Amino acid sequence: MSRTPSSPPDGAARSYENRLLLILFLAFGFVFFDRQALSFLAPFISDDFHLSNTQLGTLSGVLALTWALSGLLCGRLSDRLGRRKPLLITAVVLFSCFSAAGGLVTGFTGLLLARALMGVAEGAVLPLSQSLMVEASRAERRGLNMGLLQGSSAGLLGGILAPLAVVWVAGQYGWRTAFLLTIVPGLLIAAWIGRSVRERPPGRRAPTTGPVVAGPSPAPAGDRLSVRELLRHRNILLCVLAACSYLTWFIVIITFTPTYLQDVKGFSAGTMSRVMTCFGVAWVLWGFVTPAVSDRIGRKRTMILFSAVAAVCPLAVVYLDGPVVLGAVVVLTYTGLGCFTLIMATIPAETVPRGSLATALGLVMGAGELAGGFLAPVIAGRASDAWGPQTAMFISAGGAVAVVLLSFGLRETAPRVLGRRAAGPAARANPVRGGGEARTGAGAGPEARTGDGPGSGVRGGGRRMRAAVWYGRGDVRVVERAVPEPGPGEVLVAVAYCGICGSDLHEYADGPHAIPVGAPHPASGARAPLVLGHEFCGTVAALGPSVSGLAVGDSVAVEPHYRCGDCPRCRAGEYNICRHFGFAGLMGDGGLAEFAALPAYMVHRLPPDVPLEQAALFEPASVALHALRRAGGAPASLAVVGLGPIGLLTVRLAAERGVPRIIAVDVASARRALAARLGATDTVDAGRAGGAGAAVRELTGGEGVDVAFEVVGAQDALDTCLAATRRGGRVVLVGLGGQVRLDAWALVDNEQSIVASVGYRDTYPELMRLVGRDGVDLTPVVTSVVALDDVVADGLGPLSRGPDGQIKILVRPSADLRSPEGRPSPAGGPEAAT
Repeated sequence: MSRTPSSPPDGAARSYENRLLLILFLAFGFVFFDRQALSFLAPFISDDFHLSNTQLGTLSGVLALTWALSGLLCGRLSDRLGRRKPLLITAVVLFSCFSAAGGLVTGFTGLLLARALMGVAEGAVLPLSQSLMVEASRAERRGLNMGLLQGSSAGLLGGILAPLAVVWVAGQYGWRTAFLLTIVPGLLIAAWIGRSVRERPPGRRAPTTGPVVAGPSPAPAGDRLSVRELLRHRNILLCVLAACSYLTWFIVIITFTPTYLQDVKGFSAGTMSRVMTCFGVAWVLWGFVTPAVSDRIGRKRTMILFSAVAAVCPLAVVYLDGPVVLGAVVVLTYTGLGCFTLIMATIPAETVPRGSLATALGLVMGAGELAGGFLAPVIAGRASDAWGPQTAMFISAGGAVAVVLLSFGLRETAPRVLGRRAAGPAARANPVRGGGEARTGAGAGPEARTGDGPGSGVRGGGRRMRAAVWYGRGDVRVVERAVPEPGPGEVLVAVAYCGICGSDLHEYADGPHAIPVGAPHPASGARAPLVLGHEFCGTVAALGPSVSGLAVGDSVAVEPHYRCGDCPRCRAGEYNICRHFGFAGLMGDGGLAEFAALPAYMVHRLPPDVPLEQAALFEPASVALHALRRAGGAPASLAVVGLGPIGLLTVRLAAERGVPRIIAVDVASARRALAARLGATDTVDAGRAGGAGAAVRELTGGEGVDVAFEVVGAQDALDTCLAATRRGGRVVLVGLGGQVRLDAWALVDNEQSIVASVGYRDTYPELMRLVGRDGVDLTPVVTSVVALDDVVADGLGPLSRGPDGQIKILVRPSADLRSPEGRPSPAGGPEAAT
């Protein structure tokens, strides 16, 4: 969605970001400490078990196999549950236990089983950790944080500490003791995760890239992409292939170098461990330097440059004999682990929406582990046994060369680089006008507008648009803004129609009520000034990354609900009562503009038999439809008190549902007459002497209706509903009012129920069927259509002073008021309803 500037992260958010980085740094670092322990202990274990190169490769490969499968499955499970922390704690505890179990085995088979179980537990740690880290990271530190977490942690603990510690312990107390001691740090880290890690970082907005919640899943279905859908994105496919190649480079060199240095070059165990420590030093150094460099020069350029250097490292192991020179060259050329972070975490995280984040990371990691971690060391081991130990090093170098070639196809995702590209020629060709209307700042950073997805069409860049922006009470201005760029999981909609709602009038006349003016709204990340309008439809102008099921040119209706996807209600599918519930057009930029960038989960493609003139009314019709659902059962009679657009649409949809008796109540005779045309069987003047409630009872033989809908938000309307409802009946509150008085004795005595209805959920598919297949016409409630530039003079202003014959006013962004297809709106459409 298009975002307005938000405040920089507060102290709590920054503190948590750093604390989380430290915790996850240690967690993943000890994963690699345990994983690498086998390589450094191989010479000691071989004295007892007499391991061949093939067996050594198999031990490394089986861990990679189970690691890969676990990462993919746990990533998918995490996205479905919307939870990372419990799975992460479980994984850390289990891998510590299974690593220690390696010290209890009596032969190759037992060691193989321990390593397999260890991979099952460890495979979940990376996708879960990086998913947590990317959500807590500021855009300008994303690459650095993810590099420190994955590259430098593994290098420091797995590459430097592991060879020194495990070789020393093995020499002093035996290799079994070295394995057994690995359980201690893992259990301590698991306890720290349980105490300090949060599912949602403080001070960060809830993610807005994600689809409609369906059933108990934590994020809408469109946000949770299938593996096939993920692989349709060029970057994900290339990252999968690059991971296979880079895992080959990494696993082969790290698995076979210790044995190669001792058996071929004749290094002592101490000399070998010091050279291997140089790998660890380079691992730590390049693990954070490479991603940090990529933040500045771009992910693609960094991948090409540093992968080419990495290809030199395994060749140096073969051709350089002196340990000092070899160690120095290793430090300078072992650059691949930083690139490893980019392809396995950073680039995928900047390409897919949050609901598919752990799945994407698990997919890239899993595929890489299967090919490069499982198959490559087995193949390299057999090749080394057949053609000499140097063969493994040549295979490793080939993996890095393959990554160089694949990297040429990557699309850039680095926020800073994309921001420079967008701001360069566009800024020179279209200087920013209108003061603060250019979107800058944390809420609209380039990371939200990568545009690296399928589809084409209108893009932001230097294009300008007109938008009705709320600045304060009585202050709505039509100003010029930059066309927003759709970010990951977002859709740019060219707005065809946008209705003016009663909530828009309240915000204009005496707001703010819902509009955030201080802290940004947690679901949208936006605050005033922002674009009004939440009842809108249009056509797809452009697609951001990770959007499937839509194409440029599609006609769409917008369901403007924000939702977090993580709270209990979202996981239950009740996203209309999300903890961070909100609307585009009230809590974020909306549809009173020529273009709107929105999360894909808000956008519903219309079938050919649903015209945009009808779709413009889907939002208020959804409120009516949800209220009817809240009424429960199949009432034989109902009353609708208040005949604004929602009340009239409640009458229309109730009639379509076949309710036998529909009584419409309002003070305006014209609205009562329209209600009768829409399906009301009876109408009642709300100002009738003796009370409208009594009149409804008279029409029902003194019994009252089964259900009454309060669609005004006023004490008098509620009193009318209670008086009109039978004993044991139900009153549905739809109107937005303040405090009310209730006669609790009468309510209990009559055993009447009062239920509230807010917003809607899962209504658009039914409305598309009703309008398209069944021919239900919603447009009679529309009384005029105005141009965007006249939204205040002919829309908000007159409506805020009183109805004056108006019911629903639609706004057309184009000045000529033509329909989106370029033709005059048809008879019977909005203009004809006047």
